Amino acid sequence: MGWARSLMPGNTRSCALRRRWQSFAAPRAAALLMLSACTISDQSQTAADNRQVDTSGVSESLSAFDALSADEITVAVAAAKAGDSIPDDARIVSVALDEPLKSAILNAQATERTARVILYSARNDALFETLINVSANQVRSSRRVIGAQPWLGMSDSRSADAIVSRDARWKAALARRGITDVSTVVGGAWSAGYFGDSTETGRIVRVVPYLREGRNDRIFLRPIEGIMATVNLTRDTVTAFIDDAVVPVSPVRNVQVDANAPDIVRNEVRSAGIAVRGGTVKWRNWTLHVAPHPREGVVLHHVTYRDGARERSLLYRASVSEMVVPYGDPDRGWFVRNALDAGELGLGQFAVPLREGVDVPHGAIFMPAVMADESGVPTEKPRAIALYERDAGLSWRYMDVARRARELVVEWISTVGNYEYAFAWMFHEDGSITQRTSLTGIMSVKGSLASDSTSGGRRESRDANSAPVHGERVSNELVAPHHQHFFVFRLDTDVDGAAGQTVFEVEGRATGEGDVHASHAAMTAGVDTLRTELGARRFTSGRSARRWVVQNGTVDEDGLANTALSLMPGENAVALADSAAWIRKRAGFLDAQLWVTPYRDGELYAAGEYPNQSRGGDGLPMFTRGDAGVQNTDVVLWYVMGITHLPRREDWPVMPSHVAGFRLVPTGFFNANPLLRVDSVR
Repeated sequence: MGWARSLMPGNTRSCALRRRWQSFAAPRAAALLMLSACTISDQSQTAADNRQVDTSGVSESLSAFDALSADEITVAVAAAKAGDSIPDDARIVSVALDEPLKSAILNAQATERTARVILYSARNDALFETLINVSANQVRSSRRVIGAQPWLGMSDSRSADAIVSRDARWKAALARRGITDVSTVVGGAWSAGYFGDSTETGRIVRVVPYLREGRNDRIFLRPIEGIMATVNLTRDTVTAFIDDAVVPVSPVRNVQVDANAPDIVRNEVRSAGIAVRGGTVKWRNWTLHVAPHPREGVVLHHVTYRDGARERSLLYRASVSEMVVPYGDPDRGWFVRNALDAGELGLGQFAVPLREGVDVPHGAIFMPAVMADESGVPTEKPRAIALYERDAGLSWRYMDVARRARELVVEWISTVGNYEYAFAWMFHEDGSITQRTSLTGIMSVKGSLASDSTSGGRRESRDANSAPVHGERVSNELVAPHHQHFFVFRLDTDVDGAAGQTVFEVEGRATGEGDVHASHAAMTAGVDTLRTELGARRFTSGRSARRWVVQNGTVDEDGLANTALSLMPGENAVALADSAAWIRKRAGFLDAQLWVTPYRDGELYAAGEYPNQSRGGDGLPMFTRGDAGVQNTDVVLWYVMGITHLPRREDWPVMPSHVAGFRLVPTGFFNANPLLRVDSVR
């Protein structure tokens, strides 16, 4: 059942492409990701590949935020591995740009191209960080990080597979279920988290099995329920083992698609108006910098809008800082499944090649991503990011005068195990920005007897068609546990500059009831100033249309008002796990839906730099424990977006895309509707 055997080639171009990337894979079910990907035929992308951004010839004028090139990665890896303190078995975890200090950028100071190399020695269970000036080929600093674990990699998956394969309990548990051919079993390695067991020291993963009897089987459809092995990779052993009740394995081996379904409508988009050089993108009045990142996926920098002769800033930096998917099934093999997909796995590691006419519309421009594998070899992921302009509906209308809208979309997709996450930033002509996150893929499901009255069964007080207690039955053999998805977006807002920013909470409030207003229908905009970090921990309120406004303290040049940017929430949910749950301690950002911090160098990740096996308190709880003031300063907003997924049968076997997001809207930024100045009235 080994990882190497499960990844044997399948005579398709897509399999060859995925094998080229297999060293990037660090999923909670790494082999499963590779297997499911290899069963998807890759459509011809010749034309799309020709539209990738040409970055040749721009090395001398790289933006300070351009991702590291292949040459820079090679220099950084060689210098890092040559360090005297680095063990010879150390593998590369990630190589990424160490961004220049914000103060240096804003003050137009010269900066160095610096790579941050993270290495891990399995033999010593040791983590190392090295900073390399790749321009001068010099080591700036190197240190061992004590008490931390980097994200999971393919080496961890292969080691875990080898350990469980020789464990007698694993073989016996499979035999109890009638499975004697272990070559048909694929192990999925989940990040272990932490649940209060102080004896769990070293590098830990938890392994669950799936059945795959044929090359084209989609293994996520066939969990072998009731088995979980806790594997200590440092000690090379299984330290804990679960072998619960035997339940049937689903007979469904693949996703059935209607062969008579109509062809995809060819929806051409326009890309001629998009100018790209390196990572810098210009479209109409917008200028922004786009860069792939192994952890965050895609990072936006220097987002500005041209207002007449003025180039006005809105965002200094924006990205997905962290995400987590806690499962609500209390079974001992399930409540431990709550991976922090960015910090424990790396969202950018799983960026997939986007297919024209399928993942994104025809006519898109594509940007590649270059990342290092575990050996440090730079490998290109083609078509990792798509840029396209498209129709955005009615822009505005009054009587017989109207105009259509256009928007610029920056999109990428990360396939993390069974789930697919499509992230898109949309830039509108009125100066607003929409963030859209689409969730699809295959739900994590558990095998269950139809008569089971626990988490996979039915409520005793209801009839035979009753729903399970902690999930929804999607077939006779399978239950999809209830779960939640949380995404943390870090938004470094620089509204007309970094200094002098203050955040206000604004909501609609009734003033008519019980007062002197005869109408009893009066209302006002209630405004509360967010003064300190702890006081700025806030929650959404659909009832009052609550939003948060980042305002520049300087009155604009016309003297009318302070310029501002409003964060307008969309769908959101609070964490249902109570405060005693370990995931609430490890993902402390779940304690609020909005956090505000003063800008501080190095504070990028909501769950901390190294959340894998962390014991809680890192990230935002640590950043804000000093309760610093957040008025009239350079502020960072952290928006926590939650989706509660109570599965439906219609979500099986492949989930229709569920879309959520938020908007960033100029408020007092313009003196009138800016759309009246965009192109001609139609």
